[in-house]
Amino acid sequence: MRTTALALTAVALLSACGGGGDGVTPPPPATDLDPRLAGSWPGTLTITPQGYAASSAPATLEVAVAGRTATISKVCPDGTGSVAATGSDRGAAWGGSLACPAVAVGPCPSVVATLTSATGTLSADGLTLTVDALGSATGCFTTLGVTMRFVGAK
Repeated sequence: MRTTALALTAVALLSACGGGGDGVTPPPPATDLDPRLAGSWPGTLTITPQGYAASSAPATLEVAVAGRTATISKVCPDGTGSVAATGSDRGAAWGGSLACPAVAVGPCPSVVATLTSATGTLSADGLTLTVDALGSATGCFTTLGVTMRFVGAK
């Protein structure tokens, strides 16, 4: 009887401590996104199609924050499109498929950009937003992989 009582006490203590004696500490609960992510972020978008030189242009992203979700607007080359990224603290990520409206690029009259993933990070001082994205561009009888980097500042 005494052995059973000791065993039950040990189980109760381990349960109250949140561990089973395996030495692994559970991760802290996720926190909401930093509210400084919200707002208008003017900056530069650099696009690098696979096998071609990078090109850069001015761009602005709009970000709305609610809890652990950041809704990022103006993600397409024509200024349309939005994605809902999830994360905590100063970082968020999105994965899926967003096909943007066709735009003319150089001699090609119709190029469709499709975004497939993105990660965004706010600098520790809250003044710089960096977003790295992957996707593809389809037009003029070819499809190329594309990497994109946006760096904006408030």
